[in-house]
Amino acid sequence: MQRFWASLLLVSFCLLPVAAQPPGPPPKQPRLLEGKAETLRNGKILLNYEDVDIRLMGRLMAELTGRNVVFDQNVQGKLTVLSAREVTPEEAWQIFKVALERYGFGVYERAGFTQVVPLKDARMQSPVLVNPKGGIPTDMALAVLLFKNADVNILQNTIRPLLSEVGQVQPYQPGQALIIVDKAPIVKQVASIARTIDVAHPEMHTSVVYPKYARAEQLVPVIDQLLNRPGITNEARVQVRAFEAANAVVTQGTKQQILEVKRLLSRLDIPSAAPEDVQEPKFYVYQLQHAQAEDVAKILSEMLSEKQALQEQRLRENPQALRQQAAAQPNGAAPDAANPNGAAPNTATGTAGEKVPFVSAKVASDPETNSLILYVSPSQYDEVAGLVKVLDAPRRQVLVTAVVAEVTLNRVLETGAAFQVLTNGGVVSTFKGGLSEEGLLSYLASGNFILGAVGSGSRTINVNGRDVDVPELFAFLSGQKNNSDFNLISAPRIMTEDHKEAEMNVGNVVPFATGAQFNNFGQPTITYDYRDVGIKMKVTPHVSQSDSIRLELDQEIQEVTDFLQQDLGGFGYVVPLISNRNVKTTVTVKDGQTLLIGGLISKRTTETMTKVPLLGDIPLIQNFFRELRKEEAKTTLFIALTPHIVERPDEIKRLDRPYQKFLKGDQNPRDHQPEVRETEQKEDFVSPYDSAPAPPPVRLRPDDNGSMEQSNAGVQLISLRMAAPPMAGEQSHPVVTLRNGSGRGLELVLIGTVRAPDGTRTELKSDSIRLTSGQSREVSLPPYEFGGKGVYEFDVSAWEREDLVGRLPLPQKVQLK
Repeated sequence: MQRFWASLLLVSFCLLPVAAQPPGPPPKQPRLLEGKAETLRNGKILLNYEDVDIRLMGRLMAELTGRNVVFDQNVQGKLTVLSAREVTPEEAWQIFKVALERYGFGVYERAGFTQVVPLKDARMQSPVLVNPKGGIPTDMALAVLLFKNADVNILQNTIRPLLSEVGQVQPYQPGQALIIVDKAPIVKQVASIARTIDVAHPEMHTSVVYPKYARAEQLVPVIDQLLNRPGITNEARVQVRAFEAANAVVTQGTKQQILEVKRLLSRLDIPSAAPEDVQEPKFYVYQLQHAQAEDVAKILSEMLSEKQALQEQRLRENPQALRQQAAAQPNGAAPDAANPNGAAPNTATGTAGEKVPFVSAKVASDPETNSLILYVSPSQYDEVAGLVKVLDAPRRQVLVTAVVAEVTLNRVLETGAAFQVLTNGGVVSTFKGGLSEEGLLSYLASGNFILGAVGSGSRTINVNGRDVDVPELFAFLSGQKNNSDFNLISAPRIMTEDHKEAEMNVGNVVPFATGAQFNNFGQPTITYDYRDVGIKMKVTPHVSQSDSIRLELDQEIQEVTDFLQQDLGGFGYVVPLISNRNVKTTVTVKDGQTLLIGGLISKRTTETMTKVPLLGDIPLIQNFFRELRKEEAKTTLFIALTPHIVERPDEIKRLDRPYQKFLKGDQNPRDHQPEVRETEQKEDFVSPYDSAPAPPPVRLRPDDNGSMEQSNAGVQLISLRMAAPPMAGEQSHPVVTLRNGSGRGLELVLIGTVRAPDGTRTELKSDSIRLTSGQSREVSLPPYEFGGKGVYEFDVSAWEREDLVGRLPLPQKVQLK
């Protein structure tokens, strides 16, 4: 005991000057008295110090414990340590560490020395521990805790209050981990708590059940009372709610709890005593105006079959909700885009509104009257009729004008010799002759020979009552060359509805030998098959909202180019050789735009030689006994297509205007067919496109200045001009000059159609005007606002009530640059 007090007095004596001095820099290298350090390390000391410099206290602890202590430059200040009992040097070191932590400094153990740093730096230098369980250091530590079941975002809020004032926690969601930095004992304690929390919990599920018969709001209280008994914990309670709008029971809980709810529902949801009533269906006949009944019936059958299947499924699964839906609507018809009011004609009142509507998926069609036969409930008729009305919309038509031509370079070179000897008994000898007496005269008259010679003898023949002397012996050297270059094959005009395919065939029926055989009597028998050879064109137009036309074109041109001679047992027959050229493409053009398709080139060279055996091979004289024919043909096919959109029947007359004059008897330049046609216009001519008589064609005649003017018959629209120079973004009045060339007064209305560069059309209509016979005047149409740059096309027509009596000779074009 005395030894202890002596040691304690020695320590106090050494430290007394330090404690008595005012605050200032610590003394340099303070040390214990020599020979006393070892005595103090093996004994106990009493720590009672106030406002001692941290570095001096650290120096004392290093001497007592034998450690090498390194202080960070930021470690400064004073501390107070009071002890009520004696402690060992190791206990004194632990007290020193706690005091440092309270003042914001931490002790970091390294190999061979101990470092004292601020706590914020100690966190960065702490060792990394993964799921620490034991043997961790006693200073600052950084731990990574990995979890299997717990949610790290929720768990961090639970752990954060357990950390010290210098501790931090950060979740890492992708790895399901927590990163904790704190004092090592706290980290160990938090890790132990986290392992306890990280256990599997029952997974919660949600289930929706639709009762077939009972109401959900009546079932939920019963199930809640049976499963959630008093005294049960909140974790064990099952959540059961009713959704009245869909008559559904919504359950949230574990799988076992959901199975229990479904078991109770199956026993409580008993069938209804009375079956559901169905509205009595009726037959309805809907006459179509534009669409074909067969096509619309097919579409309706597909749509109504889907609706019928869905209604039956709802009736099986939830008849109560379906009855509520029908009862909520007095007529049982649901409003939609086609039937905004949701009303049906002749709907029964009273309890009929609670009945389930009936819809038949079978829709019949009557092609004779173009009608549909429907079998539905009255409450559903308006909905179906609204859909039919949308499908029965008028379709635009497309007039396609095509010109099919070929450019052919055909060179034929024919050289050779021909001779023949005639006697009173007939032909004695011949080479390329074989001419009759009359045929000889035709050959001489043709001049298709270079040089000819005849014998001295002659004979007399009678031709049409005249005696003609012909030579008995003649010989000719012939030569002929032919060229041809252009051939207009076809110029068809075909009109069809939008999205409808149109097909046109022009040609001949050609027999094809399909088989040759001998019959039972040994006679050859040839079987033939007749096929169409000519021009075939299929076109399907598709008109867009911007007046662009997508054409699906399939055109085939076949022609007989030659005949192949065949022989069967001495019986000869021919087989035609057919050339085939086909174009199949899809193109997009504007209204009235011409598209040229070409590039189909074919080349053929044919050489034919006929000669006398032996004599035709002797040099110098061989050309007198042979004939050579060489033919070269190179053909290029071109197809020009011009589609026109036809929205109204009167537009067809405007498109046919260039062809009106040919109805008077002039030959159509596009008419390539060889047969004779009657093209004279009859007095009661009726346009094939509508039932109204077509207006008389307006003939143009040149005046003295060479310009064209209309004849003085009917109403003439002479010219069109703009009242003000047209400018983009400004309005201008079209002014039309017209003259009444009829023999009576007329009350007219001018209707102008303006086609903008983007394809949009605008109609301009004038007020009613009165013209006496022979009167001329200018009429102003409503102003038209010009848009951007491009070509604007003005077409003006004159109407007397509902009759078209005049039109501009050609549409007037105005270009804005």
